[in-house]
Amino acid sequence: MLQEMQNKEQLLEDIEQIVHKIPDVYLNHFYRLIEAFYESILLHPLYEPAEVSVSQLQSYILQFRKTFSLLMKQGLGIQAAYHFTAKKEVCIRLTFPELANYREEIEAIDLDLEAILQENDYTEVSFQEELGKGKVVLFWQDSFVIVKGIQAKLWTSEQAKEDARELLGFSIQQLPLRA
Repeated sequence: MLQEMQNKEQLLEDIEQIVHKIPDVYLNHFYRLIEAFYESILLHPLYEPAEVSVSQLQSYILQFRKTFSLLMKQGLGIQAAYHFTAKKEVCIRLTFPELANYREEIEAIDLDLEAILQENDYTEVSFQEELGKGKVVLFWQDSFVIVKGIQAKLWTSEQAKEDARELLGFSIQQLPLRA
């Protein structure tokens, strides 16, 4: 195994040396070819990005909990439930129960997204515009609802960290100021 790792490291070093010898003009052309190929795949009518699975959502929530819980009051947990919409969106509802009532596994729930959007003063158009930017965070019944597309790339551990940090910032903005 050690020999295999050393062989891979040597191969990477060899490739790096070769790439450094290639003139920038050729590298730019090569980069453009790769970019065009990638775009042709994305634009192909049969291309469907991978959809997120429940196990990926569970991993996302585990990472979200690790990041968000750093500033949480002791004795509270982060309970998560998910909802897949007919429009290929995923909603994650986050509540903060006492640890005695906390469940680690995420569960499927029914959400009336239209009602939640109305309560948060979103129209369908404004919601879709905001969702086009990546995600929408809503406040509903003492919980947060994160809405994103169904693509797996939106529900990674890195995205969980970023979303938790953003939600922490959003939460802090909602705190009342002392006089």
